Amino acid sequence: MNGPQPLHHQHGHWLTVETCALAVAITLLLAFGHVHVPLFALFLACLTSMLVVVLIAGHRTGDAMLTCACAAWTIILPGWLAWIEHGQNPWTWPGMEGLFVPSILATAILIVADERQQKYGREARRRAAERAEREKYARWERAFETCGVTGIRVTWVRKHRAGQDVGLRLPADGTVTLRSLQSESDRLATALRLQPGALTFEIGKHSGDLIMHVDELDVMADVIRYPDADPWGTSVHDPVDVGYQVNGDPMLITFDEIGGWLITGVTGSGKSNLLNVLVAKLTGRQDTVVCAIDLAGGRLVAPWIRPWLEGRCEWPAIEWVATTRDEAYIMLKAIDDVITGRGESGLGWTKIRPTKNLPAFVIIVDEMADVTADVPRADQHGVSPTVMAELGAKLTRKARKEAVKMIWATQRGTVDFTGSSAIKSQSRGRVALAVSQQSDAQSVTDNVAVARLLAQVRHQGAGVVEMPDLHKALLTKFYRLDADDSGDLARIDEIAVRHGGYRPGPDPLALDILGDRWVKRWDAERCKVAQRILAEYHERTGAATIISDQPEQQRGRVALAEADVHAAFTKILDDEGLGESTDPKGRILGMLAGKPWGLAFGEIWSTLVFEKIAPADKSTAHKWLRDLIGAGMVTKSGETPGARYILVVKDPEGGIDLRKS
Repeated sequence: MNGPQPLHHQHGHWLTVETCALAVAITLLLAFGHVHVPLFALFLACLTSMLVVVLIAGHRTGDAMLTCACAAWTIILPGWLAWIEHGQNPWTWPGMEGLFVPSILATAILIVADERQQKYGREARRRAAERAEREKYARWERAFETCGVTGIRVTWVRKHRAGQDVGLRLPADGTVTLRSLQSESDRLATALRLQPGALTFEIGKHSGDLIMHVDELDVMADVIRYPDADPWGTSVHDPVDVGYQVNGDPMLITFDEIGGWLITGVTGSGKSNLLNVLVAKLTGRQDTVVCAIDLAGGRLVAPWIRPWLEGRCEWPAIEWVATTRDEAYIMLKAIDDVITGRGESGLGWTKIRPTKNLPAFVIIVDEMADVTADVPRADQHGVSPTVMAELGAKLTRKARKEAVKMIWATQRGTVDFTGSSAIKSQSRGRVALAVSQQSDAQSVTDNVAVARLLAQVRHQGAGVVEMPDLHKALLTKFYRLDADDSGDLARIDEIAVRHGGYRPGPDPLALDILGDRWVKRWDAERCKVAQRILAEYHERTGAATIISDQPEQQRGRVALAEADVHAAFTKILDDEGLGESTDPKGRILGMLAGKPWGLAFGEIWSTLVFEKIAPADKSTAHKWLRDLIGAGMVTKSGETPGARYILVVKDPEGGIDLRKS
């Protein structure tokens, strides 16, 4: 039992013994204190006490044995006092025996009677609880019978924040199934006087056990403000809490084993709000680089990069933004190259697990219809929808193993909005917000129960989450972090400043692959949203715009160490006379000098063929590489087709491997 226990249950039978001993002690004090009590008064006290005890004990317990045991004390103690009053010396053995022997016997009888009464009481309470529980279950069973559904047995009922969950045991003959109950849900809601759509069903331990979710309160109408930011040090491996489910449990989504997420919802359903929540959560991870594509003028990304552009934090919370179609292609192609390079590097064996030194890339694509779906030729900017859709599908398919996460947001899950059915099929994580009709819900999910849940969503910021390790789908109310609200906008600014103070940069391999695409990503002619924000900042404050300084700042951040290593390699090769050598092996060393993470064979061979140093026969290039490995000048990352060849050069004075410095 929970909570404080009654005094009697804390002390057990000692309470009875203590009470009896106290009564005997009071009687002894009266006797030894020479308090003379008239016989009539004793008789009256005895009679009154007996009546009071009998009435109270009999009324409260209904137990005759316990009532008689209590009444015995009203005879023993006054009777002994009367005996002492008429000449019996209490200090003699007869006097002591006359008090203690009956008292001990009466106490023993009282303990036995009390235990018997407690046993009967516990049994009565258990039966009453069972009757109440059975009546609670019978309410549901009668509702099913009213709708013509018989044979269902209710096994448990559990209350939660919005109502209750009810466990159902279906008849073994198969006359009632999950599908048949789903079709009767509206009639059941009517019988129980609930709102339409308040009943949903899901499979329990097996197909014969179901869980019926009963939503009696519309908790989805509540607004849940974004909580305090996660402490620095959390990882992309950790679950991300984005709101609360209808039963009061936090909604935790995972990115660790899921490479693609698809978020759908009609205009005004809360997609941008949810994307803000995800940006706030993911930019606080110590091993995550967040990039975003926002072709709606950069409205989503602007609040997140504004503090950095205005010089209020060291780095932007979102490391790379694309607000035009051609820039979106550059970003997606760059990430595709990173995925290819990581795959060929052999890092991570079966898959890469992100760390601070090898972070994950999270690409958030808002309004993906503008990116991958069919758009007018005048708006394509030289990049066809087919190319974008194929590239998006490729990224989503290959992302998980190479620590890349794709988050796609669109209005509907149909091909005319996604541009490719492959993107939807490869997105194992899905968030569905409000839909216009149930057919729209079915375009997002193949789960009938989830589609029915979505049809119930009437409030902004509510939806359903599906992912492989989530065994049941419940309505979820997501945190509110809406840039249209002045208070939330200030909160976004605060989070962007805090997270902009310790954002991780890409790893050296990714930087080498990204090249100028990364270094020049904030150039004024490419990043229109940054140009607009800085123009507004200049107009508001009169301060000079600082966008011309940002690329230099970024270039210094991401490429300085690589440039130093490259310079050291080049100097050593020049000293050996191999810097500009046309000798095949020298040329290979020259190529590897600028690539601390190495090159794949195809990259080396194609360059040699292009420069007419090597014949088209690959075996010759393989032989040159084997000779360099045998000489200890080159090492190979593995034996897979994508293995990379890495230069091994030591400083002749200090014996330091510059590649690892």
